[in-house]
Amino acid sequence: MNKSNSDQMQRLVDALMFAFRINTDDSLVGVLGSGFERTNQEALTTWVHKTLVKPDLQLAESVLPRLIDRLEELLRNRGEKYE
Repeated sequence: MNKSNSDQMQRLVDALMFAFRINTDDSLVGVLGSGFERTNQEALTTWVHKTLVKPDLQLAESVLPRLIDRLEELLRNRGEKYE
C-alpha cells in the first residue's frame, strides 16, 4: 500500500474510532483483528482492510457509511453500545 493509500486508510480508521468512541486499549482486538494487533486501532485497521479486501481508497471514502453500519451491527451483536 502506498503512502497516500495508507494515509487514507488511517483517516477511515480514525473516523470509525471517533464515530464509535472506540478506546485505544485492546478490548476489541479479538473481535476486529486477527489476534496479532496490540490496540483497537490496529485491529480496526485490520478489519477495515479485510472488509474492503483490496482497498480502492477513493471507493473506501464513499463506503464509510456502510462500514459504520457493519461495525455498528458487529458491536451491537457483541453487546457494545457506541452511540
